[in-house]
Amino acid sequence: MARKKTETAAEAENATAEETTPKKRGRTKVKEAEEETATTENSEEEVEAESAQEGMNIQKKTNGEINIIGEVAESEPKEESETEPGADAGTDEESEAEPSEGEEQPADNGDENETAVAESSEDTPVTEPKKRGRKKKTSSNILTELGSNEDKIFDKRRVHMATKEERQQIYDEEEVFADFGSVAETEKTKRREEYNMFRDAARSVPKTILKGVIGSVTELDGGTLVAYIDQIRRLGRNEEGNTAEGYFQTIIPVSQMIAYDPKQYAGEEGKNELRKKLQRRIGTEIHLCIYDVREKEGIAIGSRLTAEALRVNKWYIKKDEKDGMPKLIEGMLAEATVIEVHNSYLNIEVAGAEGTIQHTELSYNHLSTLYDEYRVGDKINVKIKKITFFDYESDNQKYRLARVETSAKEAQASPADKFFHQFHVGDVCAGVIKSEASETGVFVNLRGKMDCLCPIPASKRATVNSPCGVRITKMDDEQKRIFGEIISI
Repeated sequence: MARKKTETAAEAENATAEETTPKKRGRTKVKEAEEETATTENSEEEVEAESAQEGMNIQKKTNGEINIIGEVAESEPKEESETEPGADAGTDEESEAEPSEGEEQPADNGDENETAVAESSEDTPVTEPKKRGRKKKTSSNILTELGSNEDKIFDKRRVHMATKEERQQIYDEEEVFADFGSVAETEKTKRREEYNMFRDAARSVPKTILKGVIGSVTELDGGTLVAYIDQIRRLGRNEEGNTAEGYFQTIIPVSQMIAYDPKQYAGEEGKNELRKKLQRRIGTEIHLCIYDVREKEGIAIGSRLTAEALRVNKWYIKKDEKDGMPKLIEGMLAEATVIEVHNSYLNIEVAGAEGTIQHTELSYNHLSTLYDEYRVGDKINVKIKKITFFDYESDNQKYRLARVETSAKEAQASPADKFFHQFHVGDVCAGVIKSEASETGVFVNLRGKMDCLCPIPASKRATVNSPCGVRITKMDDEQKRIFGEIISI
């Protein structure tokens, strides 16, 4: 009797445990199906074996019913990420993820021994699991955004990668074999390499500075002035084999190209002046940082101001560990690049800081028109006389920039000190007329060394930049000046 009581208590305890066991949850719930009352223990084992093969769990109840619950499915396979490996932290990547699709529900086939029909959604609504990954975004027209949405373009850097299908269209092609089994470089492999350069530049921390040349200036449909940059390359790299060939259009809007006062260039007339200012810079080598890359469209958006702010910090602000001084300070000599040529002055750039050199500070010798003497992109040595820092804001970005006051004349020795002793009275020298005729005469540069003041010739045909012959008539030893007369033109 004690043994029977113990068995009865154990059975009751097992039954209670089975009833209180929580049901597993899954994506699919099916109705309870009635088993024939005459189902034997052997038939239940067969059903359990079949269900196990289908990946189902069976829970037995004391009333003879069974509940078939879909086993919790394994995690959905992730959509293949468009993010390239090695992306730096902080880079916003536009990943491509397809929308989730609902799980197909099992259908009712009317057979009691088969899987039962799914529960009605009226009883318990089924929540579909969300797939991982970001929602797919529609690629917008970047050229339109430049006119109306520049603040969002430059708030952080982005890489918009093409989908698998788009990449197949862009890059897939037959391999071209060269000697010894190597593969020759094709147009599409060059495009991929160019994309990789822009992608890496947009992801790098700290920001990568690239170099390029202003190729053209245009106005987009929305009215935004932009500059197209050619010959993009990395700093410190040999140009041969490392210069972009133009598979990607590199664009910089005027708001990220130069620091200017919007009030000074307001209205249509102001925009025309701003356009002329940019056009004068065509052919200038500049530095830039990449903010937005569109692989499918072949477009990269950059900022010159970001690169200039980084260079100003490096050369003018950041102090050297050894002497506690910036690398460039007032009184030092530096190489400048001519970025604009005007009638009476040059605009130059020195290590990220822009400046102006007046006509009188360019040379000891007399110069003809500056358009004849200088070209955009020319390199000249200057002395830094004054550095002025200022804060500039554009597209919700703040930049610490600098302007420099310089002199090319003070960066070179006086020609009189170098060459005066090489000339003598009576010498006949080859020269070039460097000024228009005036009351004092005309200035002629002798042998490319120093100037000589000559009276207006009798023929009065003193044309600037015309070659001529000069006889030296007087030498002023105290002032180190030379006087002569034009004997042939």
